[in-house]
Amino acid sequence: MSIPYAKLITAFFIKCFSSAQKNIRVVIIFICLLSVVACDSSTKVATKNSTGNKDSIQTMVMNSVNTVLEEDAELMDFYKSCIKRYNDTVRIDTLVMIGNKNIEISFRHYCLHDSTLRIPAKYTQIYGLKNFITHNFESTLKVASNNKVILDTIIQKIVFTDSLPTYLREYGALMFPVFTIQNYERIVINYSISIPLTDVGEAVTFMTAIEKQEQ
Repeated sequence: MSIPYAKLITAFFIKCFSSAQKNIRVVIIFICLLSVVACDSSTKVATKNSTGNKDSIQTMVMNSVNTVLEEDAELMDFYKSCIKRYNDTVRIDTLVMIGNKNIEISFRHYCLHDSTLRIPAKYTQIYGLKNFITHNFESTLKVASNNKVILDTIIQKIVFTDSLPTYLREYGALMFPVFTIQNYERIVINYSISIPLTDVGEAVTFMTAIEKQEQ
């Protein structure tokens, strides 16, 4: 109870109580005044609670932004598949006969774990991420003819740089290799240079003739 209300009630009570005939009236009025004070206090508490609720709503909104991945199963699966590739090495070992020659081919594609790609928020905000630091990938290709190595090379994004737009040069990774041998004459490897966590990318192709390597 506030001090002004207390003084008002006390003064009124003393004045009215001086007359015994007005006892009942005093009690009724006193109860009414107490009800007014109680209502005032309740209003203040309600206002305070309303402010607290507003803060709680704002907190919930912020938390929802930080848990986008947990609430969207499709995004979560896509994110997990991207992270899983860090430890998945593509391995292809094959042997083909070209004339009287045994051609042994060994191909590997793997993550460098170099943390050199920093993907900006405009590509990752759908995941609730301000930025995303990820890695480059590269491939190795080794070809041997009758146990003699005729090709041993590393395939990196820089091989295709001249044909790429700026955003893929800066943020793209060499991904999704598809290895084929065409007509026993050439090795063809199709890739996508893509920005991780997005569908932004371009197809590129590495190709080498097997017979040419023996010359």
